[in-house]
Amino acid sequence: MTKQSITGLTLATFLAFGLVSQSVVTGQGTTVVSTTSMPTPPASRWNRLADQIESNLDAIRGDRLPKLDVAKSGFIDSLTQLQQYLDTHTSRRNRAAWMRYIDAQPLAHAIENDESVSTIGRLATELHQRMVGLHDGLELANFRQLRTSTEGLIAAAKFADTERSVPLLQRQLELLSKTLREIDSAPSTDDAAAIGTILGTLSESRQVPDLIANVRSSFASPNFRIDIPERTVQSAVMRDVNKLQPVRDCILGTALRGTSNLRGVVQADLQPSIGDVHMVLHLTGRFHSDNVGYNKPIRLTTVSDGNVHVTRSLFFGPNGSRLSAAATQVSLQSKVTSIQHRWRLVRRIAGKRAAEQKPLADSIAREKLRRRVTSEFVRETDQAASVPSPNMMSRAEPYLLRLDLEKPQRTWGSTDTSMFIEGVMADTHQLSADRSAPLSDAGSDASIQIHESVVENTLAPLLSGRSFEQHELDDLLEQIGLPTQKATDDPDDEPEEPFQLRFTRFRPIIFESRGQKVRLGLRGSEFAQGDRELRRTNLEIAATYVPARLDDGSMWLIRDGEVDIRFPGRQRLGLRESAIRSTLRKSFQNVFPETLLSKTWTTPDDFAIQSVAGRQFRSNHIDARDGWLTIGVR
Repeated sequence: MTKQSITGLTLATFLAFGLVSQSVVTGQGTTVVSTTSMPTPPASRWNRLADQIESNLDAIRGDRLPKLDVAKSGFIDSLTQLQQYLDTHTSRRNRAAWMRYIDAQPLAHAIENDESVSTIGRLATELHQRMVGLHDGLELANFRQLRTSTEGLIAAAKFADTERSVPLLQRQLELLSKTLREIDSAPSTDDAAAIGTILGTLSESRQVPDLIANVRSSFASPNFRIDIPERTVQSAVMRDVNKLQPVRDCILGTALRGTSNLRGVVQADLQPSIGDVHMVLHLTGRFHSDNVGYNKPIRLTTVSDGNVHVTRSLFFGPNGSRLSAAATQVSLQSKVTSIQHRWRLVRRIAGKRAAEQKPLADSIAREKLRRRVTSEFVRETDQAASVPSPNMMSRAEPYLLRLDLEKPQRTWGSTDTSMFIEGVMADTHQLSADRSAPLSDAGSDASIQIHESVVENTLAPLLSGRSFEQHELDDLLEQIGLPTQKATDDPDDEPEEPFQLRFTRFRPIIFESRGQKVRLGLRGSEFAQGDRELRRTNLEIAATYVPARLDDGSMWLIRDGEVDIRFPGRQRLGLRESAIRSTLRKSFQNVFPETLLSKTWTTPDDFAIQSVAGRQFRSNHIDARDGWLTIGVR
């Protein structure tokens, strides 16, 4: 069983995109930016949902609750199948390592010995936490099946007492209604997390599916979006054409020898489309040729000029690319500039004959030019479209499966001004965004927009209720692309004892993007370091960042003050809490550096689109409002 770093689409994409720099702003001017918030929907929207919930309080039914005996049997079957899979698909040593890591036998024994529901629930919860992680192999079907059956066992144990569960679930509905009614216009981050938690409880208890769907429909807008304006597409596609070619042809018995030149430009225009990006490729050019015609005993010199316009539609998206047939328009005018023969009479007859044949000769020449230009344009566009685009989802999918996350729903599309990819990162019981992304910056070459729900949906299941030793937390931070709590280089700093942190079950990770402030952090319920220990408390470690524009036009996120260590609910701190706060602030200074998004990104030199290869990009726009973080780069 091995670990590996996340490549491609990293989890850091979901947490400020992992674009972290620990440099300090020096020698450059900065301006803190503020932006007007977008309009919010009326509160009546939430009141209508609350009315629906209150009318369904008596819809909770005990016969729908998961059955413990069925869940126990399902778990034992899944564990047996996993053991059989490991017996036949891996070495004895690796099988033993996996079985030690899973450590499912205590739970199996508790089920066989018919131990208490609380014991089974506790052991199942501990096992489920081990089954959600970044280890290679957890994405395999047998491991996922064991995880699913463990989830079913947890739910069945939680609702084993029907008489207690029904009123408990009714109170959850009442709390959901109350939470919705208290929303003024837009839900806060805590509101959305609380609603999502209640829906999760109702979902695992198999209650009111239609009501759950109605509430989720108000939180079903895409929660991530990538937007690339047409001018960026144009700069990648546009190229000059200057083709000088020899002429070797024969028209109406006259052999032609000479040179031709096609000069023009290839451009792209985006068209409205949903499901695929629709791009119309254009070649617009000017044609010129100088030829000598041989038709014994006559020699003619000719000049041809014309215009060429070729178009072809390119459609590309998650299922690959396809090209339409090319449409070509050609205009061509030619004239004979001289007829050479030693006898004047022959020259006169040849000139008359050339004038008679000119309409047909021009038609033939025009068709040959049309076919040639079309063939070359089709060949070149076919070759360009055959370059495989990087399949980021194929590299991300194993990590999503290991973390028990749904594959995000994605929609590719284009308008007449930009191409985009947007989607929903949410499990069946999780919430997405309650509103669409704000308009992205028109001055950026590309914009990335992420909603708070993406971070909540991806990282909360990994961290919720789990304990981490300091070295384990360091490993996790490295794998998601963030700095770790390494000691400083100051020789006067004494090394701190390693600590252990248990994350809270509710909102263990903090990501808030509102009012032009981005707040990042984590929440813990227990903390221990040496002989110092805090249990059954709330601990919040966070830092706030504000967008700031530098003199060179780039934008960074600048940390606003020190890392904030709070103990919510406590008005006064004792000596123990004060000492722990000092230790944590020092340890997490690296995790929350003074600047974010301050790095320059360089595309690889071998990037498929040569016009973009080796180019450097910096963030030039940051907008944090209404739960959305928008980052534009140039």
